[in-house]
Amino acid sequence: MRSEREDSCTDETSGAGCPWTWARVGHLRWQVNSEFLSESLLARLDRPERLLAPPAVPLSKDYKVNYVVRVTLPGMPALVVKRHRRKKLRRAVKDCFRLSPARRSFQRACHLIGMGIPTALPVAAGDVRFGPWLRESYYICLDLGGEARSLWEVRKADPKRTDKPTVRAVGELMGKLHAAELVHLDPSPSNLWVRSTSNGRVEVILVDLDAIHSGKRFGQQRAAKDLAVLLSRVPMNSPEQLSFWVAYKKARRRSYPVRTLIHQVLLNTPESFRQNSKPQ
Repeated sequence: MRSEREDSCTDETSGAGCPWTWARVGHLRWQVNSEFLSESLLARLDRPERLLAPPAVPLSKDYKVNYVVRVTLPGMPALVVKRHRRKKLRRAVKDCFRLSPARRSFQRACHLIGMGIPTALPVAAGDVRFGPWLRESYYICLDLGGEARSLWEVRKADPKRTDKPTVRAVGELMGKLHAAELVHLDPSPSNLWVRSTSNGRVEVILVDLDAIHSGKRFGQQRAAKDLAVLLSRVPMNSPEQLSFWVAYKKARRRSYPVRTLIHQVLLNTPESFRQNSKPQ
């Protein structure tokens, strides 16, 4: 096992959030966060499928495609391991000519951290390939801890409660993403995690980074579609909607006409959401 070279993320979706190094373990080549480069980690990267076996705790049910577990290694904090597999031939062919989902997630995490957008700290990413053909890829990040809960769990616990701090944090997160011309193709409550910070504020953490795409043709319509998906999945009452939009506009740092954006969001959402969005 040896470290080949040290670098920082350099592709179009990366930033200066975390320095990393290449490490070759057996026949596999891994991208590893320099902060977590250790013999304890490298010893298990030769056969990464062993990370998915017990005593790892499953966090998803779909073992055949994208499988997620929580695992603890000696001398390291708890980790989350996600194995990506492709079930569609078209995407599998594309993966022959581009970064794997795990590598994209690692570099996007570095980019988000560099911009001050909360996400789980990346630890490592590696591919299992036969020539150019990607068989599977592994993304490893720090576990968010027991205090963090998905937005779905938070809203389900008391759906009738007005929770301005949480929806304000969601609006701030989406505003920062769109200010950076990034979109999340699956902004569902299960991909947004909530926890309290040391100063008592609510922080929303973004996961499933493979769904983040750079908006080369980013515009108000693309932002509206992104927000329409989110707001159709996270129902809000009128006071919460106001808090959401105020935080979003402030984080986006541009003088976008909010009324026009809200109108476009409503045009892209189901009728049930449009009814719930009317003043009560």
